[in-house]
Amino acid sequence: MISSPILTRAQVGFVIEAARKAELRRDIQALQEILQEVWSDTNVEPNFSIYEPLVEAELLRLCGAFLTFSGNSALVKNRHLRAKDLLSKSIRIFEENQLIEKVVEANILLGFCYANCGDNDTFDAIYDYLEQNYASFLSTSMKVLMLINRQMIDLFLNRIDKVIELAENSSFLISCCQETRLKAMYFTNLGIAYFLNEKPKLSIYYLNEAIGYCVEVKSKFMEATCYNSLAGAYLKDGNFDEAAYYSHKSIELSKKIKNNSLLANCLDTLASIHLIRNDFENALEIIEKSVDLFSKGEDYNGYIQALWTKIGCLLKLERLSEALSEFIELINICNTQINEETANRYKLKFEKLIFIRKGLPIEEEVFQFEKELTREALLNTNGKIVEAAKLLGLDNYQALQYSLKHKFPELKEEFSFKNAELKKNKKKSVDSDILDEKKPKTNKLKSGNALLEKIKPVDLPSKIFSFDFRNPPKEIETFLADPKKLKKFGIGETSILAISPLEEIRSGRNVMIYESDERIVGTINWDSFSKLHFIFDQNDQPIPVTPENVIGEFVAHCPLKDAKGAIIEFRKLANFI
Repeated sequence: MISSPILTRAQVGFVIEAARKAELRRDIQALQEILQEVWSDTNVEPNFSIYEPLVEAELLRLCGAFLTFSGNSALVKNRHLRAKDLLSKSIRIFEENQLIEKVVEANILLGFCYANCGDNDTFDAIYDYLEQNYASFLSTSMKVLMLINRQMIDLFLNRIDKVIELAENSSFLISCCQETRLKAMYFTNLGIAYFLNEKPKLSIYYLNEAIGYCVEVKSKFMEATCYNSLAGAYLKDGNFDEAAYYSHKSIELSKKIKNNSLLANCLDTLASIHLIRNDFENALEIIEKSVDLFSKGEDYNGYIQALWTKIGCLLKLERLSEALSEFIELINICNTQINEETANRYKLKFEKLIFIRKGLPIEEEVFQFEKELTREALLNTNGKIVEAAKLLGLDNYQALQYSLKHKFPELKEEFSFKNAELKKNKKKSVDSDILDEKKPKTNKLKSGNALLEKIKPVDLPSKIFSFDFRNPPKEIETFLADPKKLKKFGIGETSILAISPLEEIRSGRNVMIYESDERIVGTINWDSFSKLHFIFDQNDQPIPVTPENVIGEFVAHCPLKDAKGAIIEFRKLANFI
């Protein structure tokens, strides 16, 4: 369907020239307004078959450019898919007419479509193909354009050394380039590379050079991009005031040009500035706006970076459970939208962030945490998949079905017969409650979790408890533990432990926690780097202590061999505070 009047050759030539200038400036709003002359409804697929083939191909390419850049800047989903279709048609026509530079130019845009969707592998494959088949036939400007986009993919894939090496080997090519726009893009990429390579002063130098070119070509988009990168470079250089200045400047400009993707990235930078200044609450508020913007679009690279900043904020605020939940979301996006290599890179970063000195493997902890969330959702919905998926915040119940089949088959087996046992279990639960009234009050965590042989609850309803220190706890729960669990407290024999409710988590307290189907006893430590409380298990591995996993405070013990009489005499721990 043609949604606009047919233009003369001169008129359509004017449209193409004006649209191309807007494209080069990345002025998406101007590009849309110009293309309205031939494509008034951007929700309808354009049909330019009434024009001669090369005009048709260039119009399709420009419309594809609009869809991919606007889809990314406005964070609108599905535009990249439509752009791929238009660009593929354009490439086919250019290939039939053997216009090599136009084939390359359209393929570069096609690569952007994949990169904007997080598909870096396809982006990489497209550029490998172009370099192998067309590089020797290209003009200097087109070679520089390919170099710039190779820089971009290497930045996406964190191959920073390759970006810098490529720049060092291309200085002559850049000196021969006459297009100011390309120089602006080149020096922007180089500035970002040096920023990521921990060389902020070099980054600042090249970004300032890039800004001069951006102003010259009147590209507000590239100018705002440089300001945001400059803020990051000053932040890494320790100049927080300059970082904040350029960050606010980039946010103001990105709002002015209505580029939500750039705005989300700029908010991420500002949140990082607040984070490093220990202004955690404001940092979290800002990064949540960034995450919300990214979640509406398909810029998955930006999305996971914003999630990573949010995780840092949550850890600083000691909200470990929320941080783990966000980390699960980040890894899921990496695995489904980007690649496994990126997921593994973030797993390693997360391990170092939580316990940099001990190197605690976090993958199993995250797996268990996700499994527990899934199980809780199924319990709360009586095993109903659709309702549980909604409770977990999943887009569809098929995602939960997939997890149950491939990740948590034991949960699938458990809940496959659970509904049939509901009435029976309910009756058992009521009977148990009646019996429990006759027993000493116990911690709720005991009845809801699996018990191990090494530390398990002990019911002593017929015993009388006494303590060898003043002001003993009014409420205790008793556990049995072997010497392996107690050697850190100087206890060399199997003993009954007295566990009292813990009012506050702080260093020096001796506690029992529930972790991965095991009860562990230890003294609370504080890690100033991760801002987390933790205890060491019997293998000297650190485990986070949170309000969710604390059973209580370990206040006293009684050797099992001394517990034969009517009175259980608990002894005070040597390092009890």
